[in-house]
Amino acid sequence: MLEQIRQSIEQAQMVLVGIGTEFAVKEEAQEDPFFTELAKNAQTDPAAAALLAFHKSQKKVGGCEKEQVQKAYEVLADLLKDKNYFVISLCEDGLLEQAGLKENRILTPAKEGEEETDSGVYPTDSWETYTKWLQGTLNRNLVILELGVGMELPQLIRFPFEKVAYFNQKSCLYRVHSHLYQMTEEIKERGYSVPMHPVTLLLEEK
Repeated sequence: MLEQIRQSIEQAQMVLVGIGTEFAVKEEAQEDPFFTELAKNAQTDPAAAALLAFHKSQKKVGGCEKEQVQKAYEVLADLLKDKNYFVISLCEDGLLEQAGLKENRILTPAKEGEEETDSGVYPTDSWETYTKWLQGTLNRNLVILELGVGMELPQLIRFPFEKVAYFNQKSCLYRVHSHLYQMTEEIKERGYSVPMHPVTLLLEEK
């Protein structure tokens, strides 16, 4: 499937990418002072040991190793090389910016101190750049690549992507997700459901 996506991108005039929470990096519990103290008590207190194990498991559920995510983003950057693209993400770890993608073509959640849009998620200036770019996709050969986007904030990525695909008859949508890969009937003919973790997909052998 990765090779099919690669070929579609090569033929496209524009590429829209959405990054969801399946790209979230595992949090290391031991980095938190709370867990540091808990770890000390766990050596002699069975209850503390059980609590530590529980919190560690909760912190790690659904996350990926940082190195895996970094490599996956590098593959994505290679796929988008020399293309007219825009990437919108729900992840706040800063790894996307380090992958070699153009900073003015990446939209990530606002950092502290940045003016936010009404949604309270993205910085206003970057959001305006994104929406202006999006307007230019109409009647263009467009590939929409949705990677690991669930239902956390569907009004920002998932539903708008479906709308773009519906109105642009020259577009195709790849929806890659471990569980929520289903495609709506309206765009089913130009949509590809990929029941796979997006990081695994990007790291698969060519």
